[in-house]
Amino acid sequence: MTPSKEFLSNEYFLLELFLNKINVGVGQYWDEFYKKKVAPLCPSQFAALTAQFLKSDDVLFDFGCGNGRDTLFFAPYVTSVVHIDRCDVAKQEINMRLNHLGYDNCQGYIFDIGNGSDINEIIECIALNNVNKRNIFYARFFLHAIDELAEENFVEAISIASKANDMLFLEFRTLKNKNEYKTYDDHYRRFINHKELNIKIKNYGWNCEYEYEGRGVACFKSEDPSVARLIYTKI
Repeated sequence: MTPSKEFLSNEYFLLELFLNKINVGVGQYWDEFYKKKVAPLCPSQFAALTAQFLKSDDVLFDFGCGNGRDTLFFAPYVTSVVHIDRCDVAKQEINMRLNHLGYDNCQGYIFDIGNGSDINEIIECIALNNVNKRNIFYARFFLHAIDELAEENFVEAISIASKANDMLFLEFRTLKNKNEYKTYDDHYRRFINHKELNIKIKNYGWNCEYEYEGRGVACFKSEDPSVARLIYTKI
């Protein structure tokens, strides 16, 4: 399924609203990366697409949240946002910006999805925060930054913790992007066959509502990578 013109125009409209409203200053590898404050602060196009599905009483879990560019964007749309990353520096930056903006409905956790012992803690974290509301699981440019075992841990954890009508939003680099130019070429990246991943996730009891692979939706500087977008509802 390709994104409609209405979808794409709505993405840019929501981003424009956000950018007009606020203008905030700016393991070990990611700690050092986020200390440099070179990552974008404006929300991603995928966050703007996701916002169109949100309800005010949802609880959104932002996995691999980084510097919180999308976390802060989601805060006004939902009851609460739970931002999760392995990087303490990123969490500190998010908290600083949250205080600046006055949002009090966000809670941060430091978990390593690749660490099997953290999976039960993640499941407990989800159970603690959802309070019988709809869960929104959001992971942009997260799956291609972890290995396949961590991916399996992630899908299993959210599938165990989810209930009917919860939603899952994924955006990641695909195999077509493997040999192309990257602005930050020293990042770890695992390029993903989105059709195989789609089958895996559906086997965990998710219904695919939206599927897209292509370019033009995740541009950064001179990059226009091939990415996949997958949106699911839990059966």
